[in-house]
Amino acid sequence: MVIQLVSYKSTLRADSRLRHTAEIINSSKADMILFAGHTLASHRDVDELNTLIVNDKATAVIEVKKNAISVLNPVCNSLFLLRNGVVKDMFTHQLFTDSKTINAYPELGEHLMLELETRRNFSAANRNVSIIQCGENNILRNVQSEGNRAVFRFEHDAILNQRFADYLNNTDIILNPMHSPMGNQPKMCKRREFFSDNNRAYFSTANYDDEESIYNKSVQYACFNGKEQEPKKVEVGKRNSYIVRTFVI
Repeated sequence: MVIQLVSYKSTLRADSRLRHTAEIINSSKADMILFAGHTLASHRDVDELNTLIVNDKATAVIEVKKNAISVLNPVCNSLFLLRNGVVKDMFTHQLFTDSKTINAYPELGEHLMLELETRRNFSAANRNVSIIQCGENNILRNVQSEGNRAVFRFEHDAILNQRFADYLNNTDIILNPMHSPMGNQPKMCKRREFFSDNNRAYFSTANYDDEESIYNKSVQYACFNGKEQEPKKVEVGKRNSYIVRTFVI
């Protein structure tokens, strides 16, 4: 299976993101493309993108920063899925951004589980794929006294813990689109290992600040069975406007 990770310069204008997104999709021969958070600025951009796409083979995950035009989903950071040449609303959005929020509102853990079990999954190349948005990876926590070992945040809730275990067992690939690179990479490393354990794959991609940070390791990660993977190909857009890494699993 061929998977491409796409990151944009964070200062890139909305119209440039739209144009590059269409170009990357149309030129892609990958089975699946994961774009970083805030791929498009609005629902209008989705409508425009649908007029530009000619590639009906690729599957792509695209996040829209603002989706207020959609009456059924008037929220921010909404997920859209490209399949068969058409981008469609997945009717799901980011629920929390950090550990502080989910600790304050633990009911968000159950809410996320419901989304993961229903709206956040799809199949690609005969793999079961699931999406965790940006800081929602805080559904895990790190045990600092045990070398930052990653565990399910609600492991003491027997029912929720079992649902999470079932979710992992039924998932082959976890996608984690991000808006910007995460801090505390030693902890994030353990979470990537956790998510990609037992022959699963984990992919994350984030936007970057400038030309100097485009190659920062924290911008994109690919892991399989707990180990980081190296890309087969790297492409950089003009004026370092984007970077695309291609992986094979």
